[in-house]
Amino acid sequence: MSEALFQFMLAGAVLLQLSAIIEDELTVGTSGKTLAAACLFAAAAMIRPTGVVLPLFASLPLVLMKTSKWQQSICLGLLAFAIPVAAILSWSTRNERVAGVNSLNSDSVQVLFYYNAAGVLAYADHLPFRTASTELAHEIGWRGDPLETPASFNQLMMRKSFQVFERNPFATVIVTVRGLLLVATVPDRNELNEMIGTNGGGPLGLPPSSNITERVERTLNSPMLASLVLIQVMLILTIWAGVFRALLHTDWTCKIEVSCILIPLMVAFAMLACAASPNAHARFRVPAMPFLAMLAGIGWLGQRRVCATMIDRHVRTEDQRPQIDII
Repeated sequence: MSEALFQFMLAGAVLLQLSAIIEDELTVGTSGKTLAAACLFAAAAMIRPTGVVLPLFASLPLVLMKTSKWQQSICLGLLAFAIPVAAILSWSTRNERVAGVNSLNSDSVQVLFYYNAAGVLAYADHLPFRTASTELAHEIGWRGDPLETPASFNQLMMRKSFQVFERNPFATVIVTVRGLLLVATVPDRNELNEMIGTNGGGPLGLPPSSNITERVERTLNSPMLASLVLIQVMLILTIWAGVFRALLHTDWTCKIEVSCILIPLMVAFAMLACAASPNAHARFRVPAMPFLAMLAGIGWLGQRRVCATMIDRHVRTEDQRPQIDII
C-alpha cells in the first residue's frame, strides 16, 4: 500500500510547486509553498526508495519565478534541496545501523542483484531468468534461498551487479528500455486474475519482461480477464495519446505554460525510469499516474490560456497605476 501514500505525497508536492510557479513571483506565500513541497518530497522519499531522485525537483519553483533578490532565492533553493536530502541521509543511516544496508531500502541490493543484474545476464547469455539468478548467487558463494541472503553479502552483491552491467552495456540498455516500456504500458493482470478468480494468471515468480508470449496465451484462457486487460490497455493508450497531444499543443514561448507541462512530465518519467528494470510491474506505475492523467486531461480537454491570462493581468495592473503627464 506504500505506492498510494507515496503518490499522495508526491502529487501534493508538485501541485504546490505549480501553484507557486503560476504566481510567477517570489513572495512569502510562494516561498512557503515551495518549502512545504520540499517537506512532502522528504516524506515521500522516506516511504519509497524511488524518492531518491526527488531532491532534484525541490528547488525548481525558485529557479523559475521572477525575483529581484537573488541571494534570498538562492538561500531558499538550497534549503528546499536540503530538506529531502536530510531525510534521505537520515533514513539511509538508520537502515545501515539496523539492517546493514546504507540505502533507502534494505532490499534494494537484493533487487539490484537478483533481478536487475540477473535480467541483464539472462538477456546477454540467452539464459532462463531463474538460471541466471541462480548462477549469480553461486558466484558469490550463496546456495540458499535468495530471499534469505545475509546482509554480509550486500557489498559483494552490489559489486557483482555493477560488474555485470559493465561487461554487458548493450544488454543493460536493452533490458532497461524494455523495462521502461513495460512499466509505462503493461496492464495489471495477476492481481486482477486472483481478485475475480479466473484462470489466466502466471507465470509467477518471473519478471514481466520475460515469457511475454506465454503471458498473453494464459490471459486468453479467460475471456473475462482478457476483456478487462484489453480495457486497461485502451485506457493506458488513451492517457499516453493525451500526453502527446498536450506536448504538441504547448506554447513553448510561454515559460509558465512550459513549466506546468514539463515538471509533471519530468516527475512522471523519473518515477517510471526508477522502476525500469527486469522487475518492472504494473503497480510501479502508480506514482506517475497523477501526472500522466493531468497531462492527458490537458491534451484532450484543456484550453491553455496561461500566458494570455498573465499578460491580461499585467496590462490591468499597468492601467491601474496613476498616469503623470509630463509637460
